[in-house]
Amino acid sequence: MTRDLILCPRCNSEYTDYYHVQTFDRTEDAQSGVHTSVVNSVVTVDGIMTGNPSPRRHGVRLAFMCETCADVFTVAIYQHKGNTFIDTNYEATS
Repeated sequence: MTRDLILCPRCNSEYTDYYHVQTFDRTEDAQSGVHTSVVNSVVTVDGIMTGNPSPRRHGVRLAFMCETCADVFTVAIYQHKGNTFIDTNYEATS
C-alpha cells in the first residue's frame, strides 16, 4: 500500500483539512443523477450534476482548506472511458 500526504499547493503545508465532500452518481451520459453534498454535518441530496468532475459518469470532489495559509483547493476523482483520474484544482484566494 502506498500512502502520501496531501500538501497545500500554495505553501506546501502538510496540515490540510477537507471540509466539503460531494459525490455524483449517474448512468453513462445521463443529464441527471444523484448528487450528495456534506458540509458542516449537513447532508444535501439533489439531482444537480453541475460540478461533477466527470463529463460522462461518476465523480467525487473533496474541498480542502490549508491550516497554515487558509487557502482552499479541491481534489476530484472521476471515471472517463474506463479510466479513473485524480485531479487537483487550486485558485489562489490571497
